[in-house]
Amino acid sequence: MSVDFEELKRRTSASLTQAEPEGARLESLLRERSAGLAAREQTITHRAIHADVVVVRRGSVLLAFPVAVLQEIRSVECVLVSHATAWIPAFFQVRGRIGTLCDLQPFFGTSVAEPISRATVAMVDFEGRVLGVRVDEVIGPRIIYEDECTEGLQGREVPFLSAVTRDLVLVIDPLRLFQRPELVLEFS
Repeated sequence: MSVDFEELKRRTSASLTQAEPEGARLESLLRERSAGLAAREQTITHRAIHADVVVVRRGSVLLAFPVAVLQEIRSVECVLVSHATAWIPAFFQVRGRIGTLCDLQPFFGTSVAEPISRATVAMVDFEGRVLGVRVDEVIGPRIIYEDECTEGLQGREVPFLSAVTRDLVLVIDPLRLFQRPELVLEFS
């Protein structure tokens, strides 16, 4: 069996010259894709996070509590108080701590339900004080980005909100919430 080295050399050379245009085409395609990705990356901005929250529903209103201050969401036995207000209908006790039950519905112009003996509350612990905001349903965790937030609640000032998203989730600011004198009753 004889091998014609000249023929083998010619075939190898021909296959290499045919591969060069294919390689050049592939290189050109990769350069185009790289340029396209670089242009797209310039238009993508990093989104600033406003808050990492847990979204809950109270009536028809969606509320969001920052995860950093939300202690837990649980059902509690309520003790009605004789000097109850629309915002503070009762107190509750969890693991030896007394908390204030707060209903935010009056702030949103909806009626408050009749007195209750049991409620589901989002417990916010802030500077050693416990406030339980009454909720109907837990929607779940969510990250709210700055670009999702609107300027306000259609011109209406709600003093304990840090933001309102475009899909109308009201982000609670716990510091401002605890500063509301009608929401927090002190014990003597």
